[in-house]
Amino acid sequence: MNWLRQPDAEYFSRALDEDLAAAAAAAGAAIGAPAGTAALVENATVATAIALHRWRGRGAALLLSCAYGGVKRAARALLGPEHVVEAPVPFPGTTHARVLEALDAALDRERPRFALLDHVASQPALLLPVADMVALCRARGVEEVAVDGAHAVGQVDVDVEAIGADFYYSNIHKWAFAGPTATVLHARDGRAAHVVPSWNAGEGLLADCRWTGTRDYAAMRAAPVALDYLRTWRSADGLDARTFNARGLRRAAAGLARAWRVGPACDEADCFASMGMVRLPAGLDMALDAPGVPAAPESVRSRLRDRYGVEAAVGGFREDDGSLGGFLRLSHAVVVRGKEAPLPFKGVSGAGIGGKAYFFGGYGGGYSDETHIVDASDPREPEWILLEVTSSTKPSRRAYHSTFAYKSSLWVFGGVGTKGYNNDVWRLQLKNDEGTEGHWLKVDAVGHVPRKRQGHTGTVVDTTFVVVGGYDGCDYLNDVHALNLETLIWWRCCTGDSPNAPSPRSGHAAAAAPLDWDAVFIFGGFGGDGCVDDFVACLEIDPLAGTASWEPPKTAGVAPSARYGSSAVTFGTSIYVFGGTGPVTGAGRRGVFPPANDVSRASESRIRRSR
Repeated sequence: MNWLRQPDAEYFSRALDEDLAAAAAAAGAAIGAPAGTAALVENATVATAIALHRWRGRGAALLLSCAYGGVKRAARALLGPEHVVEAPVPFPGTTHARVLEALDAALDRERPRFALLDHVASQPALLLPVADMVALCRARGVEEVAVDGAHAVGQVDVDVEAIGADFYYSNIHKWAFAGPTATVLHARDGRAAHVVPSWNAGEGLLADCRWTGTRDYAAMRAAPVALDYLRTWRSADGLDARTFNARGLRRAAAGLARAWRVGPACDEADCFASMGMVRLPAGLDMALDAPGVPAAPESVRSRLRDRYGVEAAVGGFREDDGSLGGFLRLSHAVVVRGKEAPLPFKGVSGAGIGGKAYFFGGYGGGYSDETHIVDASDPREPEWILLEVTSSTKPSRRAYHSTFAYKSSLWVFGGVGTKGYNNDVWRLQLKNDEGTEGHWLKVDAVGHVPRKRQGHTGTVVDTTFVVVGGYDGCDYLNDVHALNLETLIWWRCCTGDSPNAPSPRSGHAAAAAPLDWDAVFIFGGFGGDGCVDDFVACLEIDPLAGTASWEPPKTAGVAPSARYGSSAVTFGTSIYVFGGTGPVTGAGRRGVFPPANDVSRASESRIRRSR
């Protein structure tokens, strides 16, 4: 923050330079680098380019077949395709002996002047015998060796002196808790120069790297704190992060292998650290799943993401018999939780209880089953808190559900997630005065239970929870169900063909009617024919009789445009509709759905005229 507030003062006072030098020294110590041989650079791509620029025009470089795709492209671009050769890394069935045998054969065949090796490869995820590989390169006459250890720090102990490479670099922002981005680069004897020379040009690599122009230096300056956290972190049973993750990975990989009835991906457990490979069940067509590159629309990876909300690094690799086998890259990591904002999510639903806002679930690369709290007791400095769950069960991971508050408890209904579509009801009872601990209970509601759905609305009217519409995976819905929150009995208020029923939809907005009127108003949504902009009311909800009726209100003024994903809230005598996404009309604009940020108000006096 100091840099953002006063960059000139930070630069000219040398406060920034001193902080970066101290951070680089701490990062160098973490990888066993001698004093004065380590710098911090933006990312592993920059570190790769520094080594490649030094080799440019001086001879051929050998890379491993499992090298990161961006590294391969950089090498071909900077050295020329004719000066880049590859050594195959055996997979599946990998052993360290097979890796060394294949590398030795490639070195003997290609006779490269330089070599760029991997310590922990990304795809396939393999822990390689890097010190033995460097020694083998030396024995075969390789002049300089660089090691890409992008995933190493935080997964394995790194000792660059024992490894013996001329260059070694590793990200601190992947497994060592630093913010993005910060990468430690060890250069023996301070060789090479940063690829972006600036005011420190000519003063050596370490000085070069401390200033390449205006950028965000926060992650680099925070590197010592992150590395200290990595060093001191312990699990509940006293394990450090590396051991904890390694055991967790092996446990998870063994569980998947048993469930899928598959054999091991590698023939040695030493080939895995906190990342590893697991065979996928037989019979999957992996032809469109090239490892480590964007997946085709009909690939297994895309189908897992688009249909089930699961982000999984899957890929096809050639077996010894030439067939294409499917594999999953599995990781186990320590995730820092506590008073911090959740990851970016969509499909989240929340409600307010006792001065705090509670948000459950959502989708952000995967479905969530966590509850995040916003404590705004000090409106100038609101803070995020992760709810501590005291029960052994809780709702499954999901998004596009409904969440509401009733009698100081948080309730959840429906949604779509890791178990498909849902129609279950859960209640969260807060267990401490601060409202930061809670016990989940599954509600055994009976009666005419709604079918499973997502994208519906759920609104509390007095002692009744009203569900309208949604999508069940096949059809858009326009039925209405209500749950008596005292008796926990469901009843169906309206069917899809009830008089004045709106068109089937999901993603609409809903709010309780103002004042003492037992009604739910809904607006917009998305149905089989696209976005809708009608404004309708489910009137006269009678929980005792179990009845309700649709009646379109007579509105005046400028109505909001057609949209879905908006929100609605009742305040005073009005209902406010905010945001959403809707179509743009005009030539060449079909299929364009930009977000909106307008606010529309429907007043109670105008609405009541329709009664």
